[in-house]
Amino acid sequence: GGALLGHAIHIHDMATLILGEVSSVAGFADTLVNPIETEDCAAISMRMHSGALVTSSVTLGAVENNSRFRICFKNVTVDSDIRPYVVGGGIWKFSAKQPHIQKEIESVCYKIRNERRFEGFAGFVSSVYDALMSETDFEVSLESARQSIELVTAFYSAIRSGQQESLPLSSEHPYYSGWIPR
Repeated sequence: GGALLGHAIHIHDMATLILGEVSSVAGFADTLVNPIETEDCAAISMRMHSGALVTSSVTLGAVENNSRFRICFKNVTVDSDIRPYVVGGGIWKFSAKQPHIQKEIESVCYKIRNERRFEGFAGFVSSVYDALMSETDFEVSLESARQSIELVTAFYSAIRSGQQESLPLSSEHPYYSGWIPR
């Protein structure tokens, strides 16, 4: 895999964590910037089981290296930090349509930001330690890893066929055991 598997997979995992399961995907990908054997640019559309629509674009040719996650709900828009490789980290901005809701959101965000917390690798190690000490399940299971790879598989299938791809993929799907071209 290229940009979809090596870079965008983190954003797509975040989308499914927040918005739930994907029901179908469509997209385009190409090698436009770098002399590599895989895609370095992609544009993906996803329909979630909830009916929500998700768009995703990835490029390995941007002048600035950043990542952004934006969710637009009916009355609230949420924007992530744009630092690369910190999906879910940093300070997120919540913008509400109603001023009284905005004040409530700002109050909660202020409280959370002032609590001691870790990001990046330190946050990961801290989360693993907490999970081991409390004997709770890890957030990432083999099932969630399988779903992540299945989503990337559906992307590659949709891109190659030019058709929308439905999820979950059956074990009879031509790319179920891998998507490497023959």
